[in-house]
Amino acid sequence: MPIKQPRRFVTTDQGHADVLNVPIDTLYENDQALAAQIENIKNDPAGNDIASKAALDNHVSNTDLHVTAAKQATWNAAEGNAKKYTEQYAAPKAHTHPASDLPSASTQARGIVQINTSVSSTSTDQAAAPIAVKTAYDRANEAYSRADQAFTHAVDLKNKIVGAINGKFGGASSDMSSDQIAAAITNAPVKRFASGTFNGQSATSIGISSGADLSLAASGLGFSPNGIFFRVEFA
Repeated sequence: MPIKQPRRFVTTDQGHADVLNVPIDTLYENDQALAAQIENIKNDPAGNDIASKAALDNHVSNTDLHVTAAKQATWNAAEGNAKKYTEQYAAPKAHTHPASDLPSASTQARGIVQINTSVSSTSTDQAAAPIAVKTAYDRANEAYSRADQAFTHAVDLKNKIVGAINGKFGGASSDMSSDQIAAAITNAPVKRFASGTFNGQSATSIGISSGADLSLAASGLGFSPNGIFFRVEFA
């Protein structure tokens, strides 16, 4: 008959279970060794294997290695005490806890958290719901799209301004900064002109067939001209 391994104690208090299971495991190992010795004797009926025979004799004579009624009673009592301890102090496998018994999570410790759908909350003990993450993601995409459009429009406007400057007087390029473009416009050469009416200076002539002397003056232009051209009509 094959040797069966004894049933080990199983409790929720592993410390108590180990105290009871260690001697059980030792007995099982000894029985396994005894079975091996018996097999050796069967294979060598004449007893030529002296070491195996001596080990068998020692095992038979050592009463501490055998389960007696007293030992079994002690183990049964210990098992009963372990069960009572488990029923009294250990939590059952299936049980619940009120939320007040569980610690709240924080940035320093683990714990339970409450789901939050807000995208502007600053809480450190709540977790973002998927809808909150999706909302933040959509807003970020929208902001990125608008920023990209604004950048494209700014580049297009800059290129048009540079083109207009170069079409008039030159000196601008698309790699200039905004300050450099403004300076190019400010320092560009400018043509100014002014118009007005005769201001009363007199003209004299000796005769119809002779020349006439005319004295004209320009003032109040607001700038210093390089040259002045007058257009005079005589009625």
